[in-house]
Amino acid sequence: MPILRNNYVAQGFIPARSRLQIININVTTFDQDLTEDERNSQPATRNPTPETKHKIQNTKPKTMNDLFEYSARQALQINQPLAERMRPTHIKNYMGQLDAMGEGRLVRQAIEQDKLFSMILWGPPGCGKTTLAKLMASETSAHFMHFSAVLSGVKEIRSVIKIAEERRNLYRQHTVLFVDEIHRFNKAQQDAFLHHVARRMVRFAAEDIGMADPHALNMALNGMEAYRFLGSPEGELALAQCAVYLATAPKSNSIYKAYAKVSKTIARTGSLATPLHTRNAPTKLMADVGYGKGYRYAHDYKDAITAQEYLPDMIRDHRFYDPSDRGFEQTVKKRLAYWRHVNGGQAEPAGPPKKP
Repeated sequence: MPILRNNYVAQGFIPARSRLQIININVTTFDQDLTEDERNSQPATRNPTPETKHKIQNTKPKTMNDLFEYSARQALQINQPLAERMRPTHIKNYMGQLDAMGEGRLVRQAIEQDKLFSMILWGPPGCGKTTLAKLMASETSAHFMHFSAVLSGVKEIRSVIKIAEERRNLYRQHTVLFVDEIHRFNKAQQDAFLHHVARRMVRFAAEDIGMADPHALNMALNGMEAYRFLGSPEGELALAQCAVYLATAPKSNSIYKAYAKVSKTIARTGSLATPLHTRNAPTKLMADVGYGKGYRYAHDYKDAITAQEYLPDMIRDHRFYDPSDRGFEQTVKKRLAYWRHVNGGQAEPAGPPKKP
């Protein structure tokens, strides 16, 4: 969770791809649970050029939803105070905070690459906190929402989260939530926010760490359960411990990519029949048809390995899971390579069981 302190960024402990993103805790984007294909199918305006963004912001509405937003935007521009009207709307016009927003710096790269992460902006009035948050939304074509920790309660927190999720589901648009005066959150408000943070850490453990460290998922679930049991402030330490563990764990999205490949294949092929030898034959008719014929019980073979095809014929040569070289996945990768070597790459049964 990079922390902006006037003119420098201090690296914190929240993992960069948690996808629940908070600024002051101030910027939150809700883009969870999208598959890789869904992300790739996002409109071209998901990360448009500055010129395209300017056109988007000044384009006349084409739908009723656009009409309301366009009208509201025009009304706001007319009635805004001078300081608000003078606020820079493009990253190239943002001045100062060079340690965070200079060319090649962490926060600027996150905005330019549309990879926002959790952060807290800290500094005196007028140093650019709100402007930076709004730029994060406009430069990534996100929906910007402002939330006051002083004036809003748990009901408003839940409403904001619901609206953000609806915009993601209906319009494929993520949300940047600016939470002002975060240090004034009471216990109930903290509970509402931190429980959502815990959910995102569970997702992060599965998506961005995966088999590189299988214990990460247990750590995230245990952290969430500990927070539910203890509440704030006692339970916050469990979330902090979990965040540090996830941030320092080896990373791999191989499971995430494999799941996306499988989903895409199923969408293309539909339901396919599995090989006959893998099917149970509870009736004589099924046995006569060939159900279960030639099935090889792996435990009857050395190392419980036997060459046998389990995928439908149409996709029998497909390989969906490609483990990385990081963390525990190194072991998984070697294991799979050994199995393929033992099987000799054969898809059909090869020889009788080996006797001990």
